[in-house]
Amino acid sequence: MNLKKKTICASLLLVTLLAVFLNIDKVKSAIIFNRNVILRENVILKGGINYALQKYQTKDDWVNSGGKTGEYTSEEATWTEVTGSPFTGYDAINYAGSGGDLDLDSGQVKRDERTGLWWSDCSAVAGTASTTDNVFTLTADGSRPTGSNAIGFCNALNTANFGGYNDWYLPTQKELQQAYIDGSANNLLEPGRNFWSSSEKSLDSNHAWYVGLGNGNTNSNTKSLSYYIRCVRR
Repeated sequence: MNLKKKTICASLLLVTLLAVFLNIDKVKSAIIFNRNVILRENVILKGGINYALQKYQTKDDWVNSGGKTGEYTSEEATWTEVTGSPFTGYDAINYAGSGGDLDLDSGQVKRDERTGLWWSDCSAVAGTASTTDNVFTLTADGSRPTGSNAIGFCNALNTANFGGYNDWYLPTQKELQQAYIDGSANNLLEPGRNFWSSSEKSLDSNHAWYVGLGNGNTNSNTKSLSYYIRCVRR
């Protein structure tokens, strides 16, 4: 191979390598796949969630308590009614809570497709939403609490095999908060109430956290007070 041909080949190789490098760089700046994480134009999408859309949600989700009119909802998750819902037996739980024999207000169960959690309807007595206390005992952070009428009510759903499952439990504060972030106000029945969580206040074991699923409000209060209950499962 003469010098001219060698020079041409070298030039072609250089151009090819440069093109590959520029192409890779362009791909990196546009879309990078790393397991289930996508980096696109400096917006991180995890599991297909565009968190940048949350910057447009400039009012809470209780703008229209009867629907979505006038509300920005593009940041919300997809919620679906699970197969078989509404389930029978919702009015025969008959848990003896502090507010009377607790059942569910309906047999409807919704699934938050972002988290995979199934959400029951609200606790009720004789077809009317009702409350109970939440005096549970927690041995250590990371363990499930025991006791309390709120936890006992979710355990009663397991005893009744509600919806064909026996792994219902009282959600944590963060699970309730995530439900609000994902659009509980616009997707669950009776969200405009405060719901007990299974999360204890770190500096006071006599207090636990509750969350409003209509506006995202969260606060702690004495466990002996009564709030509404929703049970969840995965």
